[in-house]
Amino acid sequence: MTRMLNNDANATTLSRPERLLLLPATGAGRIGFVSPTGLQIVPVCFWRDGGRVFLQTTPDSTLDQLADLGSELTLEVDTFGRDAADEWSVSMTGTLQPVTDGHQDQSLQPGHEHAHQHGMVCLEFVPPTHR
Repeated sequence: MTRMLNNDANATTLSRPERLLLLPATGAGRIGFVSPTGLQIVPVCFWRDGGRVFLQTTPDSTLDQLADLGSELTLEVDTFGRDAADEWSVSMTGTLQPVTDGHQDQSLQPGHEHAHQHGMVCLEFVPPTHR
């Protein structure tokens, strides 16, 4: 479920295009998932390229392992403004998948186009309707 929140009374369900419009081109958020030891929250930096959302991590990291397992997770991103009308939170469920479509350099975080040559892994956040 995806929501835009400026307070609980004004929660709104958004379409995928609407929530992508709210995400900045680059930003910070959180990945949440349930592990055998309970709920886990991992801070992440992400970037958006058109309708795709990417993360960068190291091999065998928690995020890389979640991608390997195809684990369901939630990506949440917040924005804070000068007043309550400018504050929102977008959360999306999905999975992480390794970028293997031959566009690894183009999909890496701007300024880090060759990071995979230095051991970094590029992952794409994929909502359920795009798997």
